[in-house]
Amino acid sequence: MAESEEAVKEKAMTVKELGLGLPKCGDSMVWLKHKLSLRRPEHMRRMVGESQSLSGYIIGKGSTRKKLPKHLLDDGFEVPMFDCSKLPVLKQIGSGSQAIVYRVDYGGKTFAVKALRKELAQFRDEHLAFEREVNLLARLAHPHINNAIGIGEVERSPAAVLEWCDSTVSSSLRLKDITRDPTQREGVVGHWPSLDRIRLAAELASAMKFLHGGNALPRCVVVHRDLKPDNLGLCHRTLKLLDFGLAVCLENDLNDFGEDEDEDETKYDLTAETGTRRYMAPEVTNGDMYGAPCDVYSFAMTTWEFLGLYGKPFPDFDLRMFKAHVVRGNLRPTIPRGWHPALQNLMQACWDRDPHKRPTFDLIADELYNLLNSLRQPRKQYSKNNNNKKNNGASRASSKPRDPLATNPPTSFCPCCS
Repeated sequence: MAESEEAVKEKAMTVKELGLGLPKCGDSMVWLKHKLSLRRPEHMRRMVGESQSLSGYIIGKGSTRKKLPKHLLDDGFEVPMFDCSKLPVLKQIGSGSQAIVYRVDYGGKTFAVKALRKELAQFRDEHLAFEREVNLLARLAHPHINNAIGIGEVERSPAAVLEWCDSTVSSSLRLKDITRDPTQREGVVGHWPSLDRIRLAAELASAMKFLHGGNALPRCVVVHRDLKPDNLGLCHRTLKLLDFGLAVCLENDLNDFGEDEDEDETKYDLTAETGTRRYMAPEVTNGDMYGAPCDVYSFAMTTWEFLGLYGKPFPDFDLRMFKAHVVRGNLRPTIPRGWHPALQNLMQACWDRDPHKRPTFDLIADELYNLLNSLRQPRKQYSKNNNNKKNNGASRASSKPRDPLATNPPTSFCPCCS
């Protein structure tokens, strides 16, 4: 469901308890509201324009912005404003083309502060887009989505106060190192065994099910459009979906992306080549109309990378090669025969060339959690058998379940291998 009143109050309490709320202006606290009713500092009014409503655009860069559905414009949603000047010295931990990320330890808690780059903050559209991203993210209350707690300013640039993630899937699983040096794989597998990596895939599917299923925002589908390992945070080894800078919120009252629907109802005239190429669905690369199934394709490419640990998909392809072999030639990464059959089938369905043949995240999440539960059961039985059979090393060895992500399947029959 959309964020409850209790969750909103909890965020406001977080701001209040830490002593970071902005002072009262007149009779009311300063808030960033869905429509532009906040009292902006003078320099922000000059940059953005006091009469410009924040409801005009949703998140994204440049031409990727999309109108917000009308029924959300006056829903009264509020994002607390932080007084970032009260925070201690910010420690920069990362930067990108759009924003700089800082770590803040304050009041016994750790936060991330994401600030729009100074050179972009002077542009009205970029300023509005950043605020819209924070407004959307603050609405999304889900255990596997990185939540925005509030918004403020850092050195006259808008800044979001976010939940802290101690790592990303890309860095923790050393995906870039493995692409350059495959011998790194063994060390990663030791820290991230197969069941843990399958669990990460299930958690990502759960977050996407929430976004696509109409539970995130009323009568809306939220399409992320930039799924990739770099945008998957980790908080104590639990996955958190990050970076909604390219996301779009699409109104769709009747469509649940089922098999019996008109194909045109699931497609939208959205910006082409939005996202990161190696994870981008063919219809997006082609500039065709597309919709939520583009995320399913990106999900498959992303999970293939961290499930298999074989490096990035198509690492040596330039744009011409990518379009020739992947988009037109339907080339896909190799799925090892040692993978569990359910994973093989799911992966192939998710990156199908036809968007309407791809499964929904309802099905994907159910499949992955069911698989995870079935794979954990033998482990419990194995532990029970070991407790009952003392001094029987041979029995222990033969009872141990096989790896559902095995690269080279054993010659003997195993239900975890094809």
